[in-house]
Amino acid sequence: MVREESLDRLRRISSAERRVLLWLLKSSRTGTIDFEAVKEWSGVSRDIVESVFERFGIENGKSLTTDDLLRIAMILFGSRVSAEELSISLTWSLFEELAACLFEHAGLNVIRGTRVKIGKHKAQIDLLAFTQNSLYLVECKRWRRSVTIGLIRSIEDSMRRRVVIIRELLSRAIGIGDLEVRIIPLLLTVYGSPYFDEVLFHSPLRLLKSFLSEPVVSLPSPPVQVIRLSGPLTFQNIKSLYR
Repeated sequence: MVREESLDRLRRISSAERRVLLWLLKSSRTGTIDFEAVKEWSGVSRDIVESVFERFGIENGKSLTTDDLLRIAMILFGSRVSAEELSISLTWSLFEELAACLFEHAGLNVIRGTRVKIGKHKAQIDLLAFTQNSLYLVECKRWRRSVTIGLIRSIEDSMRRRVVIIRELLSRAIGIGDLEVRIIPLLLTVYGSPYFDEVLFHSPLRLLKSFLSEPVVSLPSPPVQVIRLSGPLTFQNIKSLYR
């Protein structure tokens, strides 16, 4: 989990420091961090690279931990780095971690990598982000090509299947009742334009905070689906979906 004090740094890094952090993300894929290579690739002075290493606790010759990578990604996300640059630097796993962190900072509970099944029907869900009466069913795509409406619609059949399975499993796990719970199918990408149709919402990562600030009851239905359950969503009953 990224600490709040790390987020305070978002607006306090220079363009040279951003280049160093981007190259740290890129070079992390090759294993250990090489100070000289980062200096050469980023094209900034030795003093600035040393300052970034010290400021963010980076040790030359060692690998970055997942927490290190997530902290750097959060800082870059809040800076002026382009979505395209960030997309190239992020692994798919780190992109999911960053998305989960943004949901958590918005006050939602998050479960990653859920595999669900009803009979012969199976689905994997990247993120389940929820409150007591709302559930964001999130598919994360780190697409590097243009995010067109056609590309968005290419995943709609699988999203429909996920929603059907989740509705059925929630009904079985919690029971039918009078509490309205809203299921929000969401495709999250690094960049692109907001979009929705009768199946799902699409949001680029940079606009996720704005999307989450919208009251769930004000979102159009469809794609929001309403199910009536006998109790609220909790970690316990959400985890029971994939046992």
